[in-house]
Amino acid sequence: MKKTFYIICALIITCSWSQAQTLDNVMLDKGTREISLEGDFSTTGSAGSEIDLSLGYGYFIKDFLEIGVAIDYLDNDFVSNAGINVFGEYNYDTFTNWIPFFGLGIGFSDFDAVVVEASSALTVNGFGGIKIFLTEYLALSGKLLLEIASDDIYYDNGDAESINLGLDFGIRVFF
Repeated sequence: MKKTFYIICALIITCSWSQAQTLDNVMLDKGTREISLEGDFSTTGSAGSEIDLSLGYGYFIKDFLEIGVAIDYLDNDFVSNAGINVFGEYNYDTFTNWIPFFGLGIGFSDFDAVVVEASSALTVNGFGGIKIFLTEYLALSGKLLLEIASDDIYYDNGDAESINLGLDFGIRVFF
């Protein structure tokens, strides 16, 4: 499985480097809209079957500057979590199809778990990552995400915590 993952990563990097010279205008201009889907699905995790998804919509209010909203959903055998976030994101122009970005967000999450009492919390998050444009309107993305909540809503190793650190991978469509 690891070998397959490394081969796919190598192919994506090779293809994106070869396209770096041909993508003159990735869609990050004022007025562009974005739909993103990030997350994962696992049937063999320690918490049983797990689905973790985020669906987002963004609008570029200025070249390379985006604001938007995202709906988050997490469900496994122990935890159910739903939330909504508003975010701002700045994208750096590198004149290639590799676009680094960073952003901040604020939101609200509703948390229910088998081992702890149900709870709701305000959340603040910061993130940074990279978008790899496969075409002028389609990108793969990866980001490091730090989330801080006003209550213990993140479930990790049997305990609920107020801080969550993770990696998110996804796909983004621009129009």
